[in-house]
Amino acid sequence: MISKEEFKAKFENSFFVAKKKYKNVKTFSIFWFVFSTILVVGACVGLSFFLDPNNESIPLFILIGLFAWFAFCALPILARKDRFVKKFKRKNIGEILKYIWGEDSFYLEQGFVSRTLFDKSRFTNQKYTNYSGEDLFVLEIKNRDGSVFLSGSDLIVEKITKDKQGKINVDKIFDGVFCAIKFKKQFKCILDINSCKKSLLQSLQTESNEFNTLFHVETNDQIEGRLILTLPMMQHLINLAKKAKCKIGLSFRDEYLFLYLNKELFNLPTDLDDLTFEFLEPIYNDIFLINEIVQEIIKNKKLFKN
Repeated sequence: MISKEEFKAKFENSFFVAKKKYKNVKTFSIFWFVFSTILVVGACVGLSFFLDPNNESIPLFILIGLFAWFAFCALPILARKDRFVKKFKRKNIGEILKYIWGEDSFYLEQGFVSRTLFDKSRFTNQKYTNYSGEDLFVLEIKNRDGSVFLSGSDLIVEKITKDKQGKINVDKIFDGVFCAIKFKKQFKCILDINSCKKSLLQSLQTESNEFNTLFHVETNDQIEGRLILTLPMMQHLINLAKKAKCKIGLSFRDEYLFLYLNKELFNLPTDLDDLTFEFLEPIYNDIFLINEIVQEIIKNKKLFKN
């Protein structure tokens, strides 16, 4: 992977060009907003002189005029700004992934990880009714023994119920980044780290007090579980937890490593005037540390079934 310095140098120029375009769009939107407001209010007041001053419908007439202006003029102006931010995100997030991980990666704004993979992770055993997401990214990590495939996205998983009074209750089960990383071979054991559900697996304590403070580990095989949690692996997980500044969890099952971060991965400001490299630095940090975890697993041949 490229260094953070290379990443910063590559994209600061792209941000400058995008922000310049955005500033032009913003300036035009403000100008048109003010101009159209004056035009509509002036038209409503001007037309009111031709109406009967005793007519009580004049205020209503002015309100209807302002509403029509807002519906046909103001909303498209505001939507244009929103579309520009989305377009910037769609174009540049894909470029970020390709630059960091290579041309085999891609980004889909409206896609998300399949429900089948989320259920397979067993991060929760609660039933849910709403499953949605965005910002799907998919990539191939090549190595000597074959490729590892990673897919991830922001997910929202909710249980929506209605009580006897008809009130709708929303219980948010999962809200954050979910990644499914598929290896060529199956892991020798099941191991859950910071699972969101009650489990029948055995608790596992490591020799690292710092790791034990940050993570709760459960496995069906104490010996094989410790082979996964090598000292370098535990340090990568500690680094990820500290850098991401949120709760993280992992699940090793069959040929998959499932990983979640309780945060939005591609978080950008709503106003691109506020966009600086500091907004993209956490994206780089998360991607870099996830890659470190994957590479550590690839190097450890003892983890997989023959």
